[in-house]
Parts: sequence; structure tokens; C-alpha cells
Amino acid sequence: RSFAAKGGGGKVLVAGLGLTYTDHATGAVLLANVDMGFRAHTLSAILDPTGRRARALFLILAGLEEPQAGRIVAAPSRSWAARLAGRIGSVALIRTDSPLDETLTIRQNILAPLSATGSIADWDNLVGSLQVTGLAQYVDRYPSELTPWERFKALIARAIVSGAEVFLIEDPISLPDEARAEFEPLLRSLTNAGCAVVVSTPSPELAASTDRAILLTNGRVSLDAPAPTPAIIATALEANPEDPKALLGPIPSALPASFDEVISPTGAQAPAWHPLGTADEAGAQTSDAQQAPEPEEAAEAAL
Repeated sequence: RSFAAKGGGGKVLVAGLGLTYTDHATGAVLLANVDMGFRAHTLSAILDPTGRRARALFLILAGLEEPQAGRIVAAPSRSWAARLAGRIGSVALIRTDSPLDETLTIRQNILAPLSATGSIADWDNLVGSLQVTGLAQYVDRYPSELTPWERFKALIARAIVSGAEVFLIEDPISLPDEARAEFEPLLRSLTNAGCAVVVSTPSPELAASTDRAILLTNGRVSLDAPAPTPAIIATALEANPEDPKALLGPIPSALPASFDEVISPTGAQAPAWHPLGTADEAGAQTSDAQQAPEPEEAAEAAL
């Protein structure tokens, strides 16, 4: 796993090895034999101009999608309760627009995933999550009373309480501008606690601010750079443009796979409208005509 997780940091918490994934709807190959792992204490960025390849990777790492080839390897959870429950890893997938239950308070929303699995809340985790996110004064409010940034922090708190050690965060550029100054410090507080944080983004600027930038183009890893700089990322983007046709998948042919299959299908007669069918019928009629007796011969035979 270590060869798939470049750069510094702690142990590899999750890795995808030899991942190949094809979009079910279009047939486009989104990932082609990709090796990628993420270490504790690190903030990484998946730079994906399309967003589709990073999403496929995140779904696979979170156990929500199965690749056509390859496997996921995860470090055992630090939580004894999680290991006892048979969890192979502690991965949280977070989108800025992930929903909260509008009928529950923020405290109840944070604890809800545990109640759904029959787990008992770790109150130390709850207190810690509120300290990290700064939501202690909002726990008795409802989601409708929070700003988009505060709602996002509630999602982070919910993942912490659920025992996440790997945070997969999709496209945070949709957050309001006033939240961006607080965004990186929040993620750094998670990595300082020993977590691996991975952000998917089309923004080279955001990718350059992380510990490791990974460029996904045309289904493959075009750049895997620890301590990235804007110049390194710009060079990689210029040298590895995304082919728009690659996302369309195979173009269906207007013709059958084999013309011969239509002309002479195995074990089937040619259709009546087909020239071969006409020729066969004509041949049969000619043969019958040759075998049919002349009218005079038929009359003599009748006598």
C-alpha cells in the first residue's frame, strides 16, 4: 500500500489498488488500473476537471460502489468498538450539500447515524467534535437556523462522532466565500488528530495548498506530487489535457457487429425481403417449373 501513498505522514489508512471502474450508464472508463492510498496526518487533493473520476474513486473508497477490477485495503480502525462490529475501515464521504434531518436538532443530527446502527454514542467524541467545529453553541438549533458553512461543519462533526478516520470531501468550492478562510484550518485540525483528509476539486489553487496533489485525467494518475506548487500543477494540466470523448464511452455502431450475420444468420432462413430470399424462392420456382409436365403430357396421362 505504501507505494500508492506518496509523501510523508503516518500509516496508510486506506488504499485502492489496481482500481478499474466503468460508468454503468455511458460505458466510459473513469478509472483505469489506478493505485492510490492516503496516509494519516495528511491533507490531499484530487484534482479532477470533470468531477466524475474523483466521485467514482470516492464511492469505491467509501464502499458504496464496486470496481470492475482491483481492491480496497484499509487499516484496522483505532476504535475497539468499530473493530468488534466488523468494520474494515472508517471512511466518511461528505458533500457540501449532504442533507441534514430538518426535524432534528444539530445534536440529534450528529448522533443519528449511531442510532441507526444500534451503536451507543461516545460522549467524548461528541464533545471533541463540537470543539473542532465550533458548534457547541448551536447544538440545540435546527438545520434551518444554520448558515451553509455551519451546516457543513455539522456534517464534519457527525463524521467525527461516527468514528471516521478518513474524510472524503467532495467539491468544497461550492461553499460561500466567507467560509473559505476557515475551511483549511478546519481540515488541518482533522489531520492534526491523525486523520487522512482528501478533497476533490477542479481548483488548481486549492490543490496547491495541500500536502499532496493528484491529477486524474483520462482515467489515470497524471500527477502525484507531494508538496505541490502552482507551477507543477499548471505544467501537469497543460501536458495532460482531458479528452472529452473519453467520457462519452464507446460510440455505438449503426451497423451490426457482422454484416454476414444479417446476410446469412446461423440456423435461420434469410428474410423474405432479402435478395437471397428472393433468389432462393426464384430458384425453387424454376426447379418446380422444370419438373412440371407439359400440358399435353398431363392430358395423355389423364387418359
